[in-house]
Amino acid sequence: MVWSCQKGKHEETVRVVYNLIIEILDHLSIPLMQFLFAKVQEVPESQYSEMYLQFIKDYTLRAL
Repeated sequence: MVWSCQKGKHEETVRVVYNLIIEILDHLSIPLMQFLFAKVQEVPESQYSEMYLQFIKDYTLRAL
């Protein structure tokens, strides 16, 4: 549900959702992290932005 909150929203809303995901990542089970990462992978490369790439980087570092 958190991931879907950012779809089609204003850039600042997307930024808040990305930050929220990064903040709660430490508290998610591995299956939930994997599920969320599957959602991240569904985004087509043509829609990547600098903010999205930063989110992927932060997600990866936090998930390790």
